[in-house]
Parts: sequence; structure tokens; C-alpha cells
Amino acid sequence: MGQKTNQQSLRLPAPLRLFAILTVLLTLLSWAVAFFWWRRGMPYPYSWPYYGHSFGTDFSNFQQRFQYFHSDKFFQFKGPVFLYAAPLAAFYHILFVAWGNRSNALPAFEIFGLCVVGAAVLLFYRALRRHGVPANDAALFCFVSGLFSYPLYFDLERGNVEIIVWTFTLIAFWAFRNDRMALAAIFIGFAIAFKWYPVVLLGVFFYPRKYGYIAVALVTAVGVTVLSDLWLGPTITTAFHETLRGAQVFVQLYAVHYSDLGYDHSFFSVFKFLTYPLHPNLAADLNLYLVLAAVSATALYFLRIRKLPLINQISILIILSVTLPPVSFDYTLLHLYICWGIFVIYLIDAQRAGHSVKFGSLVMGLYAFAMAPHGYVILASRRFCGQLRWIGLAALLYIFFKQPFPEEQTAAPLSASEFQLSPTLEGSNS
Repeated sequence: MGQKTNQQSLRLPAPLRLFAILTVLLTLLSWAVAFFWWRRGMPYPYSWPYYGHSFGTDFSNFQQRFQYFHSDKFFQFKGPVFLYAAPLAAFYHILFVAWGNRSNALPAFEIFGLCVVGAAVLLFYRALRRHGVPANDAALFCFVSGLFSYPLYFDLERGNVEIIVWTFTLIAFWAFRNDRMALAAIFIGFAIAFKWYPVVLLGVFFYPRKYGYIAVALVTAVGVTVLSDLWLGPTITTAFHETLRGAQVFVQLYAVHYSDLGYDHSFFSVFKFLTYPLHPNLAADLNLYLVLAAVSATALYFLRIRKLPLINQISILIILSVTLPPVSFDYTLLHLYICWGIFVIYLIDAQRAGHSVKFGSLVMGLYAFAMAPHGYVILASRRFCGQLRWIGLAALLYIFFKQPFPEEQTAAPLSASEFQLSPTLEGSNS
């Protein structure tokens, strides 16, 4: 009888099983709708990467430009404007130089992405095992979560460099959770240098009152940017101004127009969706939005977020980092796996400690909904799956704002007998 009780306590919590089931069902629903559209000769579903018709486009669009690295011609090249910061240009260049041929760069990038994902899944599997989950349950949960991961598939199919930002952010939070604050600050600094929106994540250093590490992160971001500008050339000033112009072009292309709403789950995209029939002056509205977003996020942090448990803080900051920017496409959903993984471990530890987690199933259901493909959403011949996804993200924000998830309640250290599962228990689970 005691063995059965122990086995039950080690099974995956119900919210995790709910996440796996919903993820599979929502993905299958999208596949079914896509197949129906294909049979009817209708256009590709918007925000749908599974056809592979746009494989590697986010990466290969800029390949020819890199033959002029270090020169003015890099920015004068006739083609898509380079939209990334200098540190990401440096990463591109490393790939091109390392493989000696631009045509080999995309496969190298895809292999890099798969290696990062494989390492992350393996480490997550080991974390599940350390917290007492049987091998078969842990492997199946990791397999389903990885195989049916829309954000991951979308990023790799498009060849988008967001996976680089995610890699550095993932390492930063691993270091933070292991009390390696300096390492965490350095990697967050790299992430900020790549794309500015991870600056929101600096809020995690307020919780342990490690204010000095905020300076470390910012100095790292500035240093990486300056060195990358020097490397990109032809001068630091030219590289800085031209990459800044690329960022402005990105805003003009995507933030102040109604195009690509189907990919965009930012707060500003919801404003564009609601005001679409009115066609307001989005350029003026964007400036107001940026001010309001910065002031509101800062006020919310000091009035509410900093008073919440660490899990709440990390979850809110990560979700805000992918919803507050004026444009946030589906590949940024990769970052949700950081707070998702932390909450998964929290649910497992809570079950071991004998505590039920209020809203645990709802949180995992919303994660499944927010990270699932929604290419089947069409209203008046326009795709608004990004705004549907935003509803799930906004609901997650609300729950993490309102419901504390203190880790102290889940403190149930593993005994040697529980960590080293007995042969009988392993066999009964397999």
C-alpha cells in the first residue's frame, strides 16, 4: 500500500497532463483545418509554418549582403534592409566565416538551433527526474512538449535569429536560479544587445536586492554593442546609425501598419485590431503607446510585481517582455518556455509536498493555448490569430498578478529512496 501511495505521488500532476493533451489537440485541429483548406484549393493558413514554403527566409534574405561585411556596401546593398542590431550581424558573420560559404550558413544555423533545443530538452528531462518524476512520464512529457512546440517549429522553419536571444536568456535564468548572479547579468546583457526588449528582465535583480548586477547587464549590453559596431564597420558611427535605421524601418514596416497582425501578439497589435475600421494615425499613437507602456510597466513593478513571489515575478516579466514591444511575432513565444518550465517544476514540488496549487490547471491550459498554432482563425478575410493568442497571454498575466505562488509551500526535499527510484517502482511505471 505504501508503495502505491509513493508511486501516485510521483506521477505527473494533472495540470501537466492537461497541458500535453491540449497541446496535441490544438495542433491536430490546426492540421485538420489546413488539410481542409489545401483540399479546397484555398490559400495557406496565415501563421502556419508546417508547409515549409517559407523555409529559412528570415535568415537567407540577408545572405548576399554579408559578402560586403566591414564595408559601406553592406548597408548600400540592394535588397531587404538589415533589420537587426550589430551583435546579431556579428553572429551571422561568424556562421558565414566558420563554414566558408554563405550557402552552408543556413544549415549550420538550423543545426545550431536543434543542438540548443536538444540540450534544453535533455536538461529539462533531468530536472524532472531530479524532482521525482518517473523516467517514462518525464520522457513522454518532454517528447510531447518538444514535438508539438509551435514556437520552436516556427522559429526553425523561418530561420529566425530569435533562438539566439532565447539561448542567452535561457542560460541567464538558469544562472539566476542557481544564484550565479554575475553570469545571469552578463547573459541578460547579451540578450539586450541582440534585441532591446529583454531590458524588462532586469527587474529580477530587484527581488534579491542585487542592484549592482543591473549595472553589469547594462555595461555588458553597451560593450557588446560597441564591439559589434566596430566589427561590422566600416566605422563604429556608421554601423550604429545604419543598424538604428534598420530598427526604424522595422517599426515602419510592421508597427505602424496593419500588415502581419496574424503573427503579432503585442498589446499594440490589439489596439490596431480594435481601431482597424477607423484607420487612425498609428505613427502618433505608437509614440503615445511607448510612453504609456514604459510608465505603466514601471509603476506596476514597484506597486505590485516586486511584492510577489519570485515565480510570479519571473513569469510576469517574461510575458511582459513579449507583449509590451509594439511588435512581437510568434517566434518570441520561445521565451515563454522559461517561465513555463519553472511553473512545471513548481507544480511537481507542490504535489510532492501535498499542496494543491490554485489555478494550476488553468495556468497550464493557458500556456497550451498561448503557444499553440492558431492559423485557422479568420475574421472578415483577415487573420487575427495573434490577437487570440494575446487573450491567453493577458489571462496569464492577470493570474500571476493576482495569485501568489510561494515556493516555500513546495519545499519537500527528495529522500535518497525517492530520488533513486526502486526497481519495483520503475518497473510498475514502464
